[in-house]
Amino acid sequence: MCVDSHEELQEAWSALIEAGFPPEAMAVFENVDRVGYAAAQGAIREGLGAEKIREVALAREMGEHFRSQYRRARDLARQGR
Repeated sequence: MCVDSHEELQEAWSALIEAGFPPEAMAVFENVDRVGYAAAQGAIREGLGAEKIREVALAREMGEHFRSQYRRARDLARQGR
């Protein structure tokens, strides 16, 4: 959620600072449901330690999820939302 998406995370954070941390954008930025307890005990647990191809697919899927989430937070911040 932080390594593969580092560039998008930085862009989102910069936009949030510049916009004064609008609530809707902050909510999107801070959402960690994808890696929360339920996910960790379910899909993430199942994907880790399984076949390497499943592990790589899970990492790719999670990376894309957070890149997209941070881009959305950036866009909302730029709109002042």
